[in-house]
Amino acid sequence: MSVTGIPPEEFFSAAFTGSPDMITISRLSDGTFLEVNDAFLTISGYTRDEVVGKTSTELGFWVEASDRERLQVALGANRRARDVPVKLRTKRGSVRLYQMSAAVAAIGGQDCLIATTRDVNDRMELIEGLRKARFLLERAEEMANIGSWEFDFRTGQVSASPGAAQIYGISPEDFSVSATERIPLPEYRTALNRARDELIARGTPYDLEFKIRRGNDGAIRDIHSKASWDAKNKRMFGIIRDVTDERAAEARLREFQHELEGLVAARTQELYASNAQLSAAMERLQRAQKELILSEKLAAIGQLTAGIAHELNTPLGAIVSANGTVTDFLKNGLPDMIAFVVQLTPRQLELYLSVAAAGAARQPTAARSLGSPERKALEQRLASRNLPSDRRTVDLLLDLNLNDVTDALSELFADPMGATILERAWDLSSAVRMSEVVSLAADKAAVAVTALRMDKREQGPEPAGAVNLEAELETALTLLQGRLKAGVTVERVYGGALAWGAAGELGQVWINLLNNALQAMDYKGKLSVITETGSDKVCVHIVDSGPGISARIKDRIFEPFFSTKKPGEGMGLGLDICRKIVERNGGRIEFESSPGSTCFSVTLPALRKA
Repeated sequence: MSVTGIPPEEFFSAAFTGSPDMITISRLSDGTFLEVNDAFLTISGYTRDEVVGKTSTELGFWVEASDRERLQVALGANRRARDVPVKLRTKRGSVRLYQMSAAVAAIGGQDCLIATTRDVNDRMELIEGLRKARFLLERAEEMANIGSWEFDFRTGQVSASPGAAQIYGISPEDFSVSATERIPLPEYRTALNRARDELIARGTPYDLEFKIRRGNDGAIRDIHSKASWDAKNKRMFGIIRDVTDERAAEARLREFQHELEGLVAARTQELYASNAQLSAAMERLQRAQKELILSEKLAAIGQLTAGIAHELNTPLGAIVSANGTVTDFLKNGLPDMIAFVVQLTPRQLELYLSVAAAGAARQPTAARSLGSPERKALEQRLASRNLPSDRRTVDLLLDLNLNDVTDALSELFADPMGATILERAWDLSSAVRMSEVVSLAADKAAVAVTALRMDKREQGPEPAGAVNLEAELETALTLLQGRLKAGVTVERVYGGALAWGAAGELGQVWINLLNNALQAMDYKGKLSVITETGSDKVCVHIVDSGPGISARIKDRIFEPFFSTKKPGEGMGLGLDICRKIVERNGGRIEFESSPGSTCFSVTLPALRKA
């Protein structure tokens, strides 16, 4: 009889039978199961007759043989093992993670292995979830350059996140009141103390900026700090953010703007007009959003805003890019241009001005690829007159709209300064064309938002009509010119496609698909724009040489809010919007992708013939 008054046999029988963990008794010599408890039968799915007399190997319990070997090693000399991680397979074939503890004991004159096995999947998943959450929080702090902290006034202890420790240059375990008070520069200590005291005493918002001397390297950094006070628990907690780079960028921007004032005076009024148009457009958009909210159309606001913002993004990017080109020319190229022009003879100056004027007046053309008939014809005409026909010269002549080989062009190449005149004329004409892109993009943005009216019920769909697809595609390419010139070769294969639809709506589709292709290629590679004409359908193919779309995400490409782009490049609504626009215009959009080639195809009704 035991000290509890319960016979040992009854005590251990009750523990064996009632345990929620799986308990098995097997012969040590050959692993044959002698007995198992009810929990084992419930979890494994076997009956007692199916288990007793068999070995774990015969029943296929072990998923990995190494787990069984690791248990045997863990038993060791003292013939005991504790919490050995193993994977076991049930009768139904499911595999789960367990922790097994075992001991060797003599039962009935033979050595037996008594093993207790506990299911730890839920606990491991919880631990893994907490680990992932902490990892994501730390990465988020790292990417946002933010850190959090807490000061417990009852204990006098300060704790900080890894992000705060990195910003202050102090390891988390070294955070203390004295350590953190040494970090801000002395001239900010009074303001920090006052903000803290007013937050605690009167609840005055704690929101200020100050400078610190970072603990690990002594660097001076600008810090933005916000804090809250928990009066009940006597705790102050808040966040800090390193804004040094932002403030430096703002300072550089102010300095840059000051330097450019004299150089961009001629463009100021046009930019002001563009900004006024964009501001008015944004005001109309905001008024439209408020009207939708008041009319309880909250679900439509996100889609509406995304569509307009998506359409505004490229014109705004074109304005910034084109204006940057013009500004760079005025700042860096114009002084050199003036010095160059001064040294020209009257005849050289006349040739220079005529070439630049021809290039400035050029409209986008369709046949500029390496194998285009226009290029080949120009190369042959140049060769017939023994004029330079290298790729750079042909590129310049095509871009300057000098397709015809005239006597004036022969005279230009005969002049020692001819090649330089051609290059300088291209610089000037490019600046002029970029200024036109600013106006075109501003008009495009204004048109995009004008469609939003205060009363959505009065806004009818855009009327369908004839759409010159190639002209619309060229307009889109013009707006994206700043992104094309970095390292993208554009191939145009046009078949004279005329569609029936809403040109304004479809223009958003071309902008979106072309921009997606450029981003997929990382702005380097080959972009092909192809149109085909059928009896009742026309098709536009936009092909990029990027890495392709993974097979595992192909089914989600048109899903709203699904995006494969880098952070900040999109919200995942562009292709969803494109599909709706194409379908609204009686067409369909589809794609094919493989490594090195992704093709988005838009099929639309052909223009109805009279």
